[in-house]
Amino acid sequence: MDKADITLLTHLINLKKPETVSWISSQLQMSRSKVYYHLAKINAELQPEMEIVSQPRLGIALTTPQLEACQQLLEQEGQADYIMQSQERWQLTAIYIAVAKERVTIEKLMHLNQVSRNTILSDLGQIREQLSREPYAIRLVATKTQGYYLQCHPVVKMQYVYAHLVTLYRSASQPFLDLMEEALRQRLDPDKENPLFSPEVSQELSSYVQDLQAARGKKVNPKDLETLFQFLPYLFYSFRNMALDFVEDVTALTDVSALENRLEYQVAQALQEHLHQRYAFSMQEGEVLLVTILLLAYRKDTDYHSRSQDYEDIRESVRLFLQQFENLSKQKLQDWQALEDNLIIHCKALVFRKKFGIISPNPLTQDIKDRYGDIFRLTHDSAEALEVGLGIACNDDDIANLAVHMGGALRREKISQVKIPHAIVVSDDSRAVREFLYQQCQHHLVRTQIDALFTTEQLNSVRDLLHCDFIISSQPLDLETIPVVLVHPVLSEKDIMAILHQSQQSQVHQNLSASSLDQQLEHILSQYLHLPSQTEALKQDLLAFLQTEFFSQQ
Repeated sequence: MDKADITLLTHLINLKKPETVSWISSQLQMSRSKVYYHLAKINAELQPEMEIVSQPRLGIALTTPQLEACQQLLEQEGQADYIMQSQERWQLTAIYIAVAKERVTIEKLMHLNQVSRNTILSDLGQIREQLSREPYAIRLVATKTQGYYLQCHPVVKMQYVYAHLVTLYRSASQPFLDLMEEALRQRLDPDKENPLFSPEVSQELSSYVQDLQAARGKKVNPKDLETLFQFLPYLFYSFRNMALDFVEDVTALTDVSALENRLEYQVAQALQEHLHQRYAFSMQEGEVLLVTILLLAYRKDTDYHSRSQDYEDIRESVRLFLQQFENLSKQKLQDWQALEDNLIIHCKALVFRKKFGIISPNPLTQDIKDRYGDIFRLTHDSAEALEVGLGIACNDDDIANLAVHMGGALRREKISQVKIPHAIVVSDDSRAVREFLYQQCQHHLVRTQIDALFTTEQLNSVRDLLHCDFIISSQPLDLETIPVVLVHPVLSEKDIMAILHQSQQSQVHQNLSASSLDQQLEHILSQYLHLPSQTEALKQDLLAFLQTEFFSQQ
């Protein structure tokens, strides 16, 4: 089958209602005889009972078995592994128009999506409708000289493209993301000259920037850095196809010289030099400023500058927020100073996100509202001090992020424990989410000593020195010698049952281990049975029972 056969086959698969051969020929811009010719070639590849026939006065409409047979044929031909849904088509079209290097035409969009002209026109209508509902001043415009493009200011375009990418990478299927990335790379970088499209280069740059940040007393959350280099090539191209200057647009929002005095600007400049020297890739001044803004807006796991004068404008608002939370909750917060420092670091990035319209959805928001509604409501009612002091408006995602900090700081009564199992919690999420997971585990495992909270990197560095009965982790771990319980960052009922079960099993195993069990049973039974033969018989029965009920489940 050739390209024209595949085009017709894809069109038939996407049919929502019957279409005549004449209509199909006009949509695909081929003659009626060509449509019949390619339809015959498609039928030759199908089973006889699946033959596609144009019905008089009705046209062509695939039955469910025919549709499945056509999709299977398309996969076998190796031309496409994934059939896009209508929403995915216009999402791909929107991002392509935003980043395209060349004039975007209907024909190019038809080729990109492998659909008809009418389908593309419908998708463009969907994009316009979606833009009208978004909080962005953006219009989808078409002219003869420029084709289709987004008419807006550079900062607004950055906000839109970033938000669009966040939505895609959080909710789209992996097959669609693979298709999108490959389709855009082929059109934006056909000669493979842009190093930012390389996963290996992105990983190297992420480590490079992390080291630069660490040398300046800061550590950006690794997941945010991964997002940065995943999005950068698209953000850069979205600027380079605009006539307006990003730097001039940022000047209208803030003092650019103030941004240039920040440590993040030094990191962005170092990245610019590194890309030029090592990969012969040139960053424009507006792109250096963009990286600066994103680094300022991203979550920080550590920031040794949180006690500096630069943060004093936030400290008072944070203290008022904490005092209000204690007053409303009637509870004391533990490690007040550490909590205050962490919230100052969090709020500093939050202010930049709000100022430049950089969204940061929290995938745990609904779980936190459902499972920890009291903490969420207390945080919401206490957040007014932050909103007034920082000049921002917090949405539910922001409140949920703050609630994670607060939930991890509520005091927990200490319980005297004897011969209890020991556990370690492992998480690569943000610091606040890690501590919240740790606090949840402490709350539910009252008979377990949780010795440490590690990232995967920290765990690997002390792997040979570990002395614990089991590990609770929010991501898969490659460990064979220690039981690992895989959980969500916000523990579900199933997660809670799993860690409680593991704790119980570890406690039994610890207190009734094979090395000491025999002696312990004999000591206990000898106090009630005077004949050694009776003691031995009952001991063996108990050993057999424990072996079956407990040790066999380890």
